[in-house]
Amino acid sequence: MQTRPLRLLSGGDDGETLLADGMGDPNHDSDIGRITYAFRQWRGEPKPKWWKKKQHGAWQYEDVPGFCKAATRADIAKHNYVLTPGRFVGAEAVEDDGEPFAEKFPRLLADLEECFDENERLLRALRQKLIEVRDA
Repeated sequence: MQTRPLRLLSGGDDGETLLADGMGDPNHDSDIGRITYAFRQWRGEPKPKWWKKKQHGAWQYEDVPGFCKAATRADIAKHNYVLTPGRFVGAEAVEDDGEPFAEKFPRLLADLEECFDENERLLRALRQKLIEVRDA
């Protein structure tokens, strides 16, 4: 089972805490960069000189599903202080591709079976080549 790190960043004495999930594809630079700039925005710090609105978006904090959410201590207490990312940050919205699950699942399963067959074929070929190298 893969675990997901939750970055907990506390900002001040107002009782609010920023919770950020560091997983996912960053919009710019890196996960830690996204977290750093979200934290600075959340704290109300001035934007860096190089920050361009057209390239990076507005310099203002907002909750981003699947990435970060500002939560009060009361919100955290409601979850018995369990800081699992999904409890607060949630998941990114996923676009519906329009293909019904009843059609998609069998297709994906068939694709997977083809991959398994190809894997077995390649393993046989690799084993044969290793035997040839050993016996040479």
